[in-house]
Amino acid sequence: MRSELTAALAQLPDAADVEWRSDAQRRCRARLDDIRSTVDDALKALDYAAIAFRDAAILDSATGAGARVSTSPAGSDG
Repeated sequence: MRSELTAALAQLPDAADVEWRSDAQRRCRARLDDIRSTVDDALKALDYAAIAFRDAAILDSATGAGARVSTSPAGSDG
C-alpha cells in the first residue's frame, strides 16, 4: 500500500517546476499541494501505526500475555 501511494505521488507534477498562469492553474497547484501533504500525513500515520503494532506484538510476546479480546462490557469481567 505504501509503495503504491509513493509511486502515485511521484507521478504528480512538482508544482515548483510548472509555470502557473491562470486562476484554474493556481487552484490546481494548491490542490496538488494539498493532496501531496495529505498523502504524506497518511504515510506518517501508517508508519506510526506499524511501529505501535510492532511494539505491542513485542510486548505481548515478552510477557506471554498474547492478544486477548473481551466481549464483556468494561469492568464486568468478574
